Amino acid sequence: MGYRIFYRKSDAVQLEENEIYPNVWGDEDCDYLVEYFEDIKMFYEKADSENKMVIQYIS
Repeated sequence: MGYRIFYRKSDAVQLEENEIYPNVWGDEDCDYLVEYFEDIKMFYEKADSENKMVIQYIS
């Protein structure tokens, strides 16, 4: 799902109430996140197409 579809279908208040990371769901915050969304998406798509794994650590 692309960012714009996710954002249109999402309720920012509900995302914040449920503490969905990154917990910044206002319009200007999302503009910041969009800059990186496509890069991250392409990174995972490339790993998948090359049959590689990605290890992710969130603390």
